[in-house]
Amino acid sequence: MMHSQPVDVVFTDIKMPIMDGLDFIEKLKQSFTGVKIIILSGFRYFEYAQRAIQLGAYDYLLKPIKEESITDILARVRESIDRERAQRLENERIQKQLTSTMSVYYDQLLRDWVTHGIGEAKFQEMKEHFSLRAGGTVLVSWINTGSRSWDKRRA
Repeated sequence: MMHSQPVDVVFTDIKMPIMDGLDFIEKLKQSFTGVKIIILSGFRYFEYAQRAIQLGAYDYLLKPIKEESITDILARVRESIDRERAQRLENERIQKQLTSTMSVYYDQLLRDWVTHGIGEAKFQEMKEHFSLRAGGTVLVSWINTGSRSWDKRRA
């Protein structure tokens, strides 16, 4: 079912046939990293709760569970998912802005290098960014009203 439509929250038990809840969490987290997993269990063993949290479970609720507990946990999960989505959108926006800014920065760095040279630190940064090798020659030509000028800089 999870492969056919997006799922935000999964409720599971610890003791189940075929696979226990801890193994289920482990497998689920391998394929669906953003899913919030809530354990519903009648087992009060600290080790179960501790292992579930280590595997990435969002919460561990003990049975019997009251309706208010489910409502509260779902409200917290929704807030968490909304915060994560907003953060992801903000990160994407920042990444786009950074990519655009870095493109302009490296264009300017190349212009500076070609026109009047740059310091060693900026040259090393440029070499890393553009994967420049240790040696070589760069020829640059400006064509201006039919005349040519050449500038040669060591790469």
